[in-house]
Parts: sequence; structure tokens; C-alpha cells
Amino acid sequence: MAKNYIIENGGLNFYEELYKSLDQPIETSDLDLCLITSSPLTENWVQLECNHKFNYVPLYNDILNHKKTFNRLERRVLKAGEIRCPYCRNIQSTLLPYYEIVGINQVHGVNCFDESQEKLQNANIDDYIKGKCAYIMNYTSVGKDGTKIVKTTKCTNINVKLLELDGKTYCIQHKYYAVKDHAKMEKLKTKEIKDAAKEKAKLEKEQAKLEKEQAKEQAKQAKEQAKQEKQKMKPEKKMQSENIIIQNVDVEKIGGCVEILKSGFKKGSLCGCKVKQDSLCGRHSK
Repeated sequence: MAKNYIIENGGLNFYEELYKSLDQPIETSDLDLCLITSSPLTENWVQLECNHKFNYVPLYNDILNHKKTFNRLERRVLKAGEIRCPYCRNIQSTLLPYYEIVGINQVHGVNCFDESQEKLQNANIDDYIKGKCAYIMNYTSVGKDGTKIVKTTKCTNINVKLLELDGKTYCIQHKYYAVKDHAKMEKLKTKEIKDAAKEKAKLEKEQAKLEKEQAKEQAKQAKEQAKQEKQKMKPEKKMQSENIIIQNVDVEKIGGCVEILKSGFKKGSLCGCKVKQDSLCGRHSK
């Protein structure tokens, strides 16, 4: 049977106040906070299957630290394809997505699943055979004159296993490094291909821009040339028109200057002033 607890001189019912608080809606701002840092959710935030939300970087660091440091100490050891919510400890079989963020790497069992690393980690020593490890170790030393000297040494382990990625055999220790080196080379090749594609697209864009500018300049020059030719044709047409008019005029009948006026209210008609020389008046004969 439930009891009512009333604080003396206060008249406060504890359970009644508790039930009231449960009925109050949760503030939206509380739902938009990272449950690790208590800061507002930013770009690439993650909601786990338990519906708890986190900013990507602190969640990545927490899961990475747990799986690489404390996972083996847990009673329930997480598998490579599992992660645990740092807030409620719920285990889910979905890893974090990978985003290209500064300081964030692709880590097997955290934000990616690498089958080659999984096989290597689960390798049994009984699966190895007698042979030679193909891994070459490089050592750097400094000479008396301060120059760097690089020395190479072959592994002496004889228990090896074939690595299908490159067709070579490695010992249990160096097989892990060979897988990492291969993944690094593949990543570098992919980056080079992407960079080459970006550079090609950039050059094509610049070439298209240059061709567009050249076509624009050619059109401008053609327009200017047509304009000049048109301007050049105007005086010729005008002179032909004036010549035609003069040829049709009987100079002897006019008895004055036969120059056609080009301005004024008598524009287009004959001057008619007293002739001074060659049927032209003093003003038009100059």
C-alpha cells in the first residue's frame, strides 16, 4: 500500500510532485545535446539503435578507446561487428559510418569492417606452415657524418601463411603489417585516381572556359569588322548618290553652285550661290 510522505511545515507531497515532473514534456533542447559532451549536436551527429544521440567525434573516440583498451576486460567481449552505447551500454550489430574528418581514421570494428583483418585476428597458429616470411624490415640509422643510413633485414620466422592479397607468405606477426601496408597502398592508389580525375575535370573546365572566351572574342572581332565595313560603305553610297544627282542636273541652266547642301533647312538641295570655279561657289570650291 502506497504511503504519503509529507514534509513538516512545508505541506509537500513527495510522490505527488514526482508524478507531476513525469508528466512534464521533455525540453527539445535536451534532445539536441550530445550525451557525452553535453554540447549541441553538430554536423554528422549519430543516433544509435537505442535512440541516444552523440556528436560523431566524441562517440568515435569513446568506442575506439573501449574496443582497443577495455573490451578484453569486459565480461561480454564485443565482436568486431558490434559497438556499445556509452550511455545505456546497449550493444548493437551496426558500426559507425565513416566520414572524412581530420583526425578520424578508418578503424576495423569501429567505423569499418575489414574482412582481411578479421581473418588475421582470428587466425589459428595451426594453420601456418613451414616457409619463409616475405616481410622486409627497414631500419634507419645516422652515420658519423650525420647522413641517414637505411638498412633492410628479412624476417627469420619460419611459420608462415599465404596472404591472398599479394600472393606472398608471412609470419603471424608480419602478416598483420602486410595487410595494413596493402590497405595503405590501395588507399593511396584510390587517392591518386581521384586526384587525377579532379585535375582532369579542372583542366577540361579551364579549356572550356578558354574556348568560350576565344569564341566570344572572335564574335566581337567579327562584329567590329562588319561595323567598320558598314561605316566604310556609307561615304561611297553617299558619293554615288551625289554624283547621280549632279549628273542629272543641267549645270548651264542652274547658273549657280551645284554643290548639294549637307545641313540646314535646305539640306539636300543645290547651293545656287555665285559660281567662282568649276561650277562651285567660293565656299564649296575650297
